[in-house]
Amino acid sequence: MLRKRKISSSGDFNSKKKLRECDKEVILKVQRLQPEDFKIKDNTKRVWVLASSIGIGGFGEIYSAASESNLKKKDFVIKVEPHSNGPLYVEINFYTRCAKKEDLQLKRHNHLGIPQFIASGSFTYNRQKFRFLVLPRLGDDLEKMSNHCNGYFHTKTACNVGFQVIDALQYIHSRGFVHKDIKGSNLLLDKKNKNKVYLADFGLASRYIHDGVHKPQAENLRMAHEGTLEYTSRDGHLGCFSRRGDIEVLFYNMIEWMGGCLPWDAPELKRPNGYPDFLYEYMMYLKGLQFAEIPDYNYLRKLLKASSGSSSKTLLFMKMPQKSISKSQFSSSSKRPSISHPSFCFKNNSRYLKDREKKTISLLQSSWDNPTPVMLEVIAKIKAKQQRELKTFKEALYKFDPKESLHLNRELLNLQSNLTNSKVIATRNPFITQHHIYDT
Repeated sequence: MLRKRKISSSGDFNSKKKLRECDKEVILKVQRLQPEDFKIKDNTKRVWVLASSIGIGGFGEIYSAASESNLKKKDFVIKVEPHSNGPLYVEINFYTRCAKKEDLQLKRHNHLGIPQFIASGSFTYNRQKFRFLVLPRLGDDLEKMSNHCNGYFHTKTACNVGFQVIDALQYIHSRGFVHKDIKGSNLLLDKKNKNKVYLADFGLASRYIHDGVHKPQAENLRMAHEGTLEYTSRDGHLGCFSRRGDIEVLFYNMIEWMGGCLPWDAPELKRPNGYPDFLYEYMMYLKGLQFAEIPDYNYLRKLLKASSGSSSKTLLFMKMPQKSISKSQFSSSSKRPSISHPSFCFKNNSRYLKDREKKTISLLQSSWDNPTPVMLEVIAKIKAKQQRELKTFKEALYKFDPKESLHLNRELLNLQSNLTNSKVIATRNPFITQHHIYDT
């Protein structure tokens, strides 16, 4: 099995990844990979040498790497996942279609925040087949920078980050793709120039165009709620994805980057106050944007440029006041606890367990304050499923390494207690009045 390490503080490329459902077969089949000086050959026969592990993903691991022709220059990262996993296949498909050097150069931007595709391939280790992707090594992610800044950014920084993300989204959309999972941990700074931001992790990227026509706005429960739940768009909750969905996800992120809280973070929905005017204009524009309509990227850029109060693209990662006035104006609540189940285990998993994400399973137009018999039945099924998956995880963990099982015993007991006492969370979206029932 791939060894899991604690997420590196360097926040290198794609150090976090959206979690998938715990798969017992994957847990039992994945072999240990000892990466030090391990050599692999990409599809063009170029040889790469894996160095130390620098991060983890939902199903794989990320390593620093160097080309065999220049071993001292470890300017690359290699994402490795079992060959049967889907996300890395999807990501490689996006990069080979849209992010080769010649593709990015055609745009002639001073900076286009899409990492350049370097190479990809597959290899076999201990009779287990793996897929890999080679990308440039980038710097810290915005989530880490936010933690250094007491949880939020200066308004100018938030607007300039949003400006660069809109540039990246416009390019992605022009190539027929949507990203669907924009968030701080998927936005990485350039290693040398911290004023440049890159949008990373295309494991959920989807084509929104088929035969030159936008796919219809049809509900698809199998694909519903993909991405990070807190930022999922209205279309994403229905399983139909669009360009306006990406713009909406960015909007939710910007609220948090500026020190605000999303309305559904609070136990009770509260009326927001003290928000910047440009956020209101942004939201009203989103409300009027049609499903298949091309977003007015220039208008959004003008909003952000005017709000930053400067034409400079400098990102100021300064220590913000400990008590955020704007944050309390949006909402006084903190993030709700995650009730997700763990994915399969790597070493030093305590932070990974804390950072688990959530996944929505159904939409019920009903009041949480007065649950129906159907809702109560759903809650019972959710808890039963959580207990089964927790048991599967613990059994697989002990089978691979009994010491690891004992090491994580405290976290697992806490998780089990949370699952037993957890409630299904009713979430409210400012655009709609439906309540969403969330599962692991």
